[in-house]
Amino acid sequence: MSAPSTARPGPVGQRRVYLGIAVMLLLGAVFSGLTAVVMRAAGPTDVDTALHDWAVDFRSDGMTLAARVITTCGDTLTMALLATAVCVGFAWRRWWESAVLVGVAALGAAVLVAVGKRLVGRERPPLNGRLATESSLSYPSGHSLGSFVVIGVVVVALLPHVRGWARLALPALAVALVPAIGLSRVYLGVHWPTDVVAGWILGAFWLTCCCTGCAGRRLVGRGSVGGDSARPGQYAGGDPP
Repeated sequence: MSAPSTARPGPVGQRRVYLGIAVMLLLGAVFSGLTAVVMRAAGPTDVDTALHDWAVDFRSDGMTLAARVITTCGDTLTMALLATAVCVGFAWRRWWESAVLVGVAALGAAVLVAVGKRLVGRERPPLNGRLATESSLSYPSGHSLGSFVVIGVVVVALLPHVRGWARLALPALAVALVPAIGLSRVYLGVHWPTDVVAGWILGAFWLTCCCTGCAGRRLVGRGSVGGDSARPGQYAGGDPP
C-alpha cells in the first residue's frame, strides 16, 4: 500500500458534501410529510388497507415460505451479526474509518427505529391477518430501516476494497434484498405499506447522513483515521493491503 495522502479534499469532496446535505434535506422533508399523514390518519390510510388486503389475497404456500426466509434476512439479529462481523473484519485490517462508519450507522439505525416507534405509536395490522408474531409498534418498519442502513453501509464501505465482479455483485444484491425484505413485511401482514416506505426513507436519510459526515470530517481537516480517508471505507493512499 502506498503512503497515505496528506492532500486536503478539493472541489469534488465539497460537492459530495453539498449533495449529501441536499439529499438529507429532501429525505427529511419527505419523511416528515409522510409521518404527518400517518399521524393525522390515526390508523391505516386507504392505500394501506387496500394493499394489505391485496397482499393477504395474494398469499400462497410457496410465497409464504419465501417471505419467511427473506424477512429473517432483515431481522435485528441478522443485521446485528452482519454489522458486527464487518466491523471486526475492518478493524482486523486496520480500516478504522470503515469500521467506525459501519458501527455508527448500525447503532444509529437501531436508535431511530426505537424512537420512531415510540413517538408515532402506530399499531400493527390486525392479528387475524398476520403470518408472524410481533409485539412492538409498527411505524417505521425496523426491518426496512435496519436492512437499508446496514446492508447499504456495508456495501458503501466494502466497494473501495473489492475488485472485479464483486463491484457489481454487491450493489446488485443490496438492490434486490432490501426491497424484498420490506415487501415481505407487508406480505406477512405485520406492517402497513407506509411503515415500510417510512423505514426506507428514514434509512436513506441516516445512511446519507453517515456518509456525508465522513466526507465532511475530511473537509474540516481532521486527517485520516487509519489511513483510509479517500472515501467512506477507502484508503487514501490507494488499494488496501
